[in-house]
Amino acid sequence: MDTISFNWIGTRRESYAWDAMGRKTELVKFTWDTLVSGWTELYREQYSYNGDNISEILAFKWSEEWNNWLFYSLFQNIEESDRQERLYFYWNKNSKKWIGSEKVVGIYENQVNLVDLIFYHWDTLIEDWVPYLKVEKKFNHNHKIIENILLKYYPLSGEWIPEEKSIYNYNEFELKSEKIYFRYFGEQWYPDSRSTYTYDAQNKKNEELAFKWDILNEQWRKTQKIKYFYSDNTLSQSENAMIDHQVVLYPNPTKNTVFIKNFVGGKVDLFNATGNFVLTAFPSEQIDISHLSPGMYMLRIETIEGVATHKLVKL
Repeated sequence: MDTISFNWIGTRRESYAWDAMGRKTELVKFTWDTLVSGWTELYREQYSYNGDNISEILAFKWSEEWNNWLFYSLFQNIEESDRQERLYFYWNKNSKKWIGSEKVVGIYENQVNLVDLIFYHWDTLIEDWVPYLKVEKKFNHNHKIIENILLKYYPLSGEWIPEEKSIYNYNEFELKSEKIYFRYFGEQWYPDSRSTYTYDAQNKKNEELAFKWDILNEQWRKTQKIKYFYSDNTLSQSENAMIDHQVVLYPNPTKNTVFIKNFVGGKVDLFNATGNFVLTAFPSEQIDISHLSPGMYMLRIETIEGVATHKLVKL
């Protein structure tokens, strides 16, 4: 609400279109224009389908200069049996061509468990996709993840070298009881951190312990203890076990560029402190925010494995 006029001021608006089969075909995002006291179109997405699955998302941004919609980004989803490809492109206004941004290939085991994720970036010199990151997963008979390995590709040797690994254990009710995190050095795995989880009679988590590996004494040192308490009005929150690597922003605060660590494919939506949509970034490990006004922003980071939200301060 405006404190002077005591009127409600619009901040963000979205509109949707659907086809006869109930599938979303269009999304339009608006921002409030205080000069005309009305909504202004800012961003548009058009959806195509292969059956019930999205096959393509074509995005546009409104150009004040051209007073028209201009190409912005392109997402393609290709699904074949136990293989899925997600391709991301951005529109180069100078060359008037689609430029590859990132490709993510997922390999499934019996069309159920996602056992391999391979990430590619576009090499402008050879004009082709080049791999740079891979995630290998193993599951138990109940489709619970038991091992997650992150590997980095070295093009000079053509080898995939492990970087980090997580091991998961479960209790008799298939609830996660332990997670152990390892780092890879000199062709050997070294323990780094560990978490244990216990549950009450209703299978609600009641305690979590965190440990750090003591290299000198070769034993686990407790670093944190969390106790959980519940009331009758407590709402449970489900966890997404697929988001294994925490997304980190740095530097934060920043003036010009923010880097995203452990960002493995997807898109980033940026909103200002009042909830207005500002921009959508392509799959990248860095985002240029030098043109934005100082203040607090919220990033919604959507990856192939889940969604993470982070606050960002622009100096």
